[in-house]
Amino acid sequence: MNVSNQPTSKCSVQDVEQWLKQLFQGEDVPCLDRTPQSIEFLKKIMTESNEVEKDSIAIYKAGKKMKDSYDEKSKELQLLTNNIQLDPEIFQRVENLANLTEKLKLKEPSLTNFLLAMMDVEENRRQEYVEKNGC
Repeated sequence: MNVSNQPTSKCSVQDVEQWLKQLFQGEDVPCLDRTPQSIEFLKKIMTESNEVEKDSIAIYKAGKKMKDSYDEKSKELQLLTNNIQLDPEIFQRVENLANLTEKLKLKEPSLTNFLLAMMDVEENRRQEYVEKNGC
């Protein structure tokens, strides 16, 4: 939390008191030392807290939007695969490829990303071999 020495004139003492009531959710708010410094410090904390809350709400909404988008794509792909009669062998290959994509943690399952991930795996194996055998 970045609490500077600059005065926070955006909110009043009543705003701080209301914020504290919300923060304590119906419980008794502890008695406060009502010096100008303590009130100003509480104003700064309240401002920072509100900004963090806005940021967390934005992150939550973005994540939900992304999830909804993935769910929609999943439904579209499910509809597509339901209409295509895949040979069981081909279906197994597609499923294996999907599992491999997940294990390689590919965000975009393109051929380029697959090849790059395989190169990374090979490089990691090579490094492990060198560390293990010292050559």
